[in-house]
Amino acid sequence: MLYSSISALRASVMFTTIRRYRLALLWAIYFGVLFGSRRFVELNMVRHMVWQFPALIIGGFRLGKYLPACWRLNFERYDQLGLSGMALFMATTSIWMIPLVIDLAVQIPFIDAIKFISLWLTGLVLSQSWQRAGDAVQAFFLMSWAMMVVTIGMLYQETEIRLCSSYLTNEQADAGTGLMMTASMLVVIWFFRLFHCSHQLEMSAVLAKKGRG
Repeated sequence: MLYSSISALRASVMFTTIRRYRLALLWAIYFGVLFGSRRFVELNMVRHMVWQFPALIIGGFRLGKYLPACWRLNFERYDQLGLSGMALFMATTSIWMIPLVIDLAVQIPFIDAIKFISLWLTGLVLSQSWQRAGDAVQAFFLMSWAMMVVTIGMLYQETEIRLCSSYLTNEQADAGTGLMMTASMLVVIWFFRLFHCSHQLEMSAVLAKKGRG
């Protein structure tokens, strides 16, 4: 009995240790790929804004579920209904879409490092804020953000002037199209998820009613 309990405890500790090392390895690969491909990605404006930006934000967002519970509780005091985190996300993403700031990130490694860290941390914070916000707050935030991104995308797409000295005008137009498509796709996915969840709740209610009948 005692031997089996010790064996089970050892197996549990070993599994937890392996899981932690595996997560650490995966995150090391993630950051290695992003930093290692930085020069190649930032040679093209579409890859820079439409691939690298979301990759950093999604990475931080995914890591959010592994945060200790005490960290989440401490942050919750300053993030009622997720408004603080969502406001931070709006501000950070809007700053890194300014043409001059994009040029600085391409030309100065230190500024690029700040971009990496800020977008990643923004995704991490958003993962906590998104969980606290209800459907109404999520919809307001998402639509406001999407309208901002679409507006910036239209500016990049329609202007004939080189807004970014690091990229050509045709790359600006392609990046604008990519931004508009990304924002539109996220809105469609969110509404699809909302309707799907509503349909599932309605079906569950109908089945429960039939079960009671």
